[in-house]
Amino acid sequence: MKQNLVVFISVFLIHAASILPAQAVGRIVLANDEWTLSNAGFSSSGTQPDKFALNVANWFSGSTGNFLVLSDNFGLTESSLQSVMTNAGYGWTIGPVNSNPSLSYLQLFDAVFLARNRVNNITLIGYVNGGGNVYLAGGAGWLNEAEAWNPFLNAFGLAFAPDYNNIVGNIPTNSSHPIFTNVSSLYQGGGSDILDITASDSKSQVLVTFDGHGLYAVYDSSSPEPVTIDIKPGDASNTINTRSKTVTVAILSSANFYAPDDVIVDRLSLTFGPTGVEQSLLSCATRKPKDVNGDTLKDLVCIFSIKDAGFISEDQVGILKGTTEAGIPFEGSDDVLITTPRK
Repeated sequence: MKQNLVVFISVFLIHAASILPAQAVGRIVLANDEWTLSNAGFSSSGTQPDKFALNVANWFSGSTGNFLVLSDNFGLTESSLQSVMTNAGYGWTIGPVNSNPSLSYLQLFDAVFLARNRVNNITLIGYVNGGGNVYLAGGAGWLNEAEAWNPFLNAFGLAFAPDYNNIVGNIPTNSSHPIFTNVSSLYQGGGSDILDITASDSKSQVLVTFDGHGLYAVYDSSSPEPVTIDIKPGDASNTINTRSKTVTVAILSSANFYAPDDVIVDRLSLTFGPTGVEQSLLSCATRKPKDVNGDTLKDLVCIFSIKDAGFISEDQVGILKGTTEAGIPFEGSDDVLITTPRK
């Protein structure tokens, strides 16, 4: 059965990546409230803000990093958070507050932590697209978070809702994402709901909700864009005989993704197999692309080595991975039936 995955490669991201270094990994952690990492949040029994803070730091830059707090908000400047970060070996620079920092200044730091104090949204977009990381907390009370931050957040598929959620207390964090490793609960004092405005884009996602309110979200530029593939076009069973030499895989085009364009797909980056990292590419059709699924759009048809793909009888899915010429990763999968006939 063919997997009908939605193809979504944002024109904005393609344009941004085309003028910035390829493979730059920018990330955002969006928290609905400022109290979580305050001294009060650290002192709330049964919560793990220390583990949360260190998980965020590690997700941003690994075991070392130099961080800038571009805020005078208590949720980011109090002693408990500073001690956790510096004791773990991270650089932790607080201020001075500046609503219009230069991009070159922000790029001196692995991550920027924000809450309440406005910062130029265009500069923040450039910072993340260039591989920078941002932690942003809402719930500042007097500031309209949606107005202050949504131009920045919308560029990455996220948004603050205009109203506050009035959710107060220790809230369970039911997420398996790395920033919540060994974190079961965090305190908050009423925050700004978080919205995922591009649900089809796997790069942005709300991780924690409570009674329908989005509380924590992330954006991860390294997450692959989904594409639709067709293993053995014309064969609904997708049977792969391990004694055969090659298998055909088509990357299907859509209105927003023209697969045969060598600017869109870096053909040399393509890998295919049961995990998607197998170096099994033999060739891709470069002339007269075909429409393999009858939607009038030409598709990219490639040939892979079955031996190098390394399928075994237990495998049920074939995965293709690759990148665009701009360095944006993509991934698609399709069901397979693996057979090994007797000699």
